Amino acid sequence: MTSVLGPFSPEGISGGGGEFEYSTPRLSRKRSWKTYRHPSFLVVYFLRMSSGQEAVIGHGSILAYLERAQASGRLPHALLFVGPAQVGKAAVADWLLRRTFGSQGLAHPDVSVVERLTDPKTEKVKEQIVVEQVRELRDRLSHTALFGGAKAALLPEAEALNPEASNALLKTLEEPHPRTLLILCAPAPEAVLPTVASRCLVMRFQPVARATIAASLCTRGTAPELAEEAAGLAQGCPGRAIRFVEDEEERLFETEAVERLCRLIRDPVSRRLAASAEAVPKDDANRAHALARLLERWQGILRDLFLLSLGLPEIAMRPSQVSALVPLAASHPPAHWAYSSAMLRDIRRDLRLHASPSMALEHFFLSL
Repeated sequence: MTSVLGPFSPEGISGGGGEFEYSTPRLSRKRSWKTYRHPSFLVVYFLRMSSGQEAVIGHGSILAYLERAQASGRLPHALLFVGPAQVGKAAVADWLLRRTFGSQGLAHPDVSVVERLTDPKTEKVKEQIVVEQVRELRDRLSHTALFGGAKAALLPEAEALNPEASNALLKTLEEPHPRTLLILCAPAPEAVLPTVASRCLVMRFQPVARATIAASLCTRGTAPELAEEAAGLAQGCPGRAIRFVEDEEERLFETEAVERLCRLIRDPVSRRLAASAEAVPKDDANRAHALARLLERWQGILRDLFLLSLGLPEIAMRPSQVSALVPLAASHPPAHWAYSSAMLRDIRRDLRLHASPSMALEHFFLSL
């Protein structure tokens, strides 16, 4: 017996390529691999383009289970992938969809992707997925598949569903349409409504070993030094390593973040306070995201300074920066770096609750 969402059969499927157009108003937009907004899609694209190999790094037990379940006809109609951002949830979703729909995977016309929309006036990404989007998804899933086979939907940011959208999705989860697969991705089961999580098979994605990420990058042609650096910065999330390898801007951002924080640490307090206003990004549309990205990077640098002050360079995230960071790490005791790191962690939490960025940064800069 084969699953109703069993391995792809090429019979009756025509067309190809990586571009299609959704048919419903709120889902309508021409898509290609390069135009997916969600960063995990970019990671899948980069890895697919840089090699002809599978786009999944690690997560062997999850892949094995999904393969067995699909072959035996016992694949659940709804899956909830939970784990850190860029740990591999989108890559596994794409792998499963390619097994179901063929090489097009996410780009297949019978696969719908529901994500937060961009406000055309402010150009900001909206904070929530709204009920109208889910209703249109339900309508799409209720129709016969374009190619007469299975249908699927991917929600890469299921935690962004507002309560009304979650309740609308719940009806689809409770009464699934035949030959339909729903894949939800979220940081944790608690990030979605309990009623939604309880109707999905929850699959937990654990961080991937640093050596596994580095080895996988090397097999795809990455220089060993760059692969090791990327794997260290990834913190168990292969997607982060892939972006670091493939995106020159990402590597430049890392270099500038290290130099900037080191300079702030060495500066007198007066200069640090003056720099707090300059550290807030000026781009209103992406200010929150840009600042969160910078502070996350600084958090990792403080972690390295703490480890180096303890004499543990072998587990630092930035092997290429160790020689430059060791003198700075030795300028303060480990307790100082631990305090600064804890302070930054609290500030990052407060900023998510809409605290004043400039005042929060002043507080952090004083702790350095």
